[in-house]
Amino acid sequence: MHRRQFAFAGVISAGSLFVGSRSADATPTVAGSRVYRDDIASALLTQIRQAESVTAGFGAWSSIVRPILPFAHLTALVCRAPDAAGAVGEPQIGDVQRVFSTIPTAYPVGGWKHLTGSDWARYVLIDQRTLIASGHERLMHFFPDYALLESLGVRTLVNIPVVVCRRTVGAFALLLETPTVDQDALAQVEAIALLMSGVFTLGQGASR
Repeated sequence: MHRRQFAFAGVISAGSLFVGSRSADATPTVAGSRVYRDDIASALLTQIRQAESVTAGFGAWSSIVRPILPFAHLTALVCRAPDAAGAVGEPQIGDVQRVFSTIPTAYPVGGWKHLTGSDWARYVLIDQRTLIASGHERLMHFFPDYALLESLGVRTLVNIPVVVCRRTVGAFALLLETPTVDQDALAQVEAIALLMSGVFTLGQGASR
């Protein structure tokens, strides 16, 4: 991926930072130290600008998020982008492709999945809400591969949609080994997720 393309990612992400910085003024605690959101955002945007690929961009996000909300595994999905001709009609909500994974043996990168009509697609991609699926019943309801998740020690799965101009461009999946989620930490991670909008947009183009 060219540096010029990642400059574009930085422009979009910087806009997300401006919007997001107005919504909360809480200062999260990370590893016993006071870490300000602007510092985290600045560090992430620097790494995005220096990244050589979409994968490296997601890797940067992963390394920054893990101390805030410890996860066992992380994946990222892009939604299918509208065609280049800009055809009129509903976007193909539910067509997703995994473009990043910290556990490629179980959840490899590549391959489109058609999830239109599923409760997961309605909740995350259409309603654009963060999904917290904790416990056996919730995992089984939203994820057909719940047995695989549980075999990996996953007790909670958090999906965070990333939205640009009212359109979902992708979503993060954080696989946790804990039965509960720290809500303050999650709010911080949701804000940081917005900074990845440009990388998701580039990921859409790379996955066509």
